[in-house]
Amino acid sequence: MQLGEIYRWLVQKGKEADVRTEEELDLLAEERKEKFRKSKDKGLILSEDQDWDNPYGDTKILYGSEERYVSRALVGIDVDGSEFLLADKERQRCEPIDLIITHHPQGRAQIQLFQVMKVQEEMLYEAGVPINVAEALMSQRINEVQRALLPANHQKNVDLARILDIPFLAVHSPADNQVQKYLTNYLIKENKEHDEKQKIKDIIEMLLDLPEYRQAAQYGMVPQVIAGNPQNRTGKLYIKMNGGTAGPEKSIDELAKAGIGTIICMHLPEAQRKRAAELHLRVIVAGHMASDSLGMNLLMDGLEKKGVEIIPCGGFIRHRRETPQ
Repeated sequence: MQLGEIYRWLVQKGKEADVRTEEELDLLAEERKEKFRKSKDKGLILSEDQDWDNPYGDTKILYGSEERYVSRALVGIDVDGSEFLLADKERQRCEPIDLIITHHPQGRAQIQLFQVMKVQEEMLYEAGVPINVAEALMSQRINEVQRALLPANHQKNVDLARILDIPFLAVHSPADNQVQKYLTNYLIKENKEHDEKQKIKDIIEMLLDLPEYRQAAQYGMVPQVIAGNPQNRTGKLYIKMNGGTAGPEKSIDELAKAGIGTIICMHLPEAQRKRAAELHLRVIVAGHMASDSLGMNLLMDGLEKKGVEIIPCGGFIRHRRETPQ
């Protein structure tokens, strides 16, 4: 496959798993396009990549021409200089790596991470939080994350890609959308045993039946109950696996008001954990690397089916499913 084909396919798979409709995503793109066209802000004009078909600012080709062909890709949850040196070593052994894929965004994709957080408004709304409240909470949190990203050395590994001439791609939200959809179906929609009296320990056992979580447990990372205890009943479940990063602290209060009983997430800040415990919300941390790996696997299975060899690294727990999504 050509690099551009891979990129566009990944974006499309993200759209297909998004909680928002294609029309809603198109409207967001049109609003962004219109803002750019009317703007006289020099900074905005210089920084906008005008990639209107991609609603995920955290998913980008960071280096490399779209016309370059890819047959082998090194894929990690986190990628740094060591992965680039490994790829260069493989090239010296005449086993070239044609592409490095990172899940956690870098370069432009890291700078633009805050842009993808608006999906959390829809997630909170579907959980029962009024949309005006969800928008107000997320606006404040999005600004906070945008400021937090300002000091980072965004281009460090992109420079390595350029110097070594190894194409580099970040795919974040499309993978997180995949795991969000998968676990929602698995734990709620297709779970015949699920009702609000199901126990937390039963949910953890279901997670451990999935290969990524089972492998992570063998490494020592077992899904953790960080608020409540395994014998508690779950109440209504809220699954939070996408949206860029952690949501606003006050969302815990709003989820409790909306009747949520248990939050299932990749990770949660300590202040939010304490607030959840105070409000008798249960919280299951499923595991960061295992959850990210599940989402990436659902995408990489499809790329392998298209002829791209996937070499896992950087915390990526690779598992192939019989039926790629």
